[in-house]
Amino acid sequence: MSKFMTVVLMVSMLSASALMTSAASLARPKRVAASVVAAFMGPEPLACTSGTAYAATCPESSGACTCIEFTGNATGGFGRGPVSGAITLDNFDATPESGCAPIFGSIAITNSRNSSIATLDINGTLCNATIPGGTRILEAGFDLDPAVVGLSGTGSISGTIDNTGRARLRLTGAIAPAATATVSATPSATPTM
Repeated sequence: MSKFMTVVLMVSMLSASALMTSAASLARPKRVAASVVAAFMGPEPLACTSGTAYAATCPESSGACTCIEFTGNATGGFGRGPVSGAITLDNFDATPESGCAPIFGSIAITNSRNSSIATLDINGTLCNATIPGGTRILEAGFDLDPAVVGLSGTGSISGTIDNTGRARLRLTGAIAPAATATVSATPSATPTM
């Protein structure tokens, strides 16, 4: 084998090795679960003005949005610490019996250990109790707000809110570092002369 072919073979092997090492070091999504116990306040007329901009979502067709806010504590995969949130209910688009209303909201979970804040945008439904004055059901999906936490991820929320406003929520999902733009050493265009 010529020296040139030996060099080409060695460069190819080193490049493949570097590529395999790079691929192995990519972060895999991490499964997370958290529990939230909170007190809900409201509802107040109009869309929420606290939380992320998503919490203020009130479809143009609706003139009947209300806001509920909550504070409490979280434990689990997002850390242990205080939680706060705001949820806009779209009462105009509720089910015909007004049993369930679409919701748009945000939840901020502060990890007391390192003061990091995980902010989740949520979308789902809040349903009245089958028995008047009983427990309401909240079911939703969430995604992490990457502008705030530098992570990406999705999951689900399920829980109940009793007639005193006390809520118990369970969050499950997966998170990973947010994708970042990479700079290529290879030119993407051919220069002109």
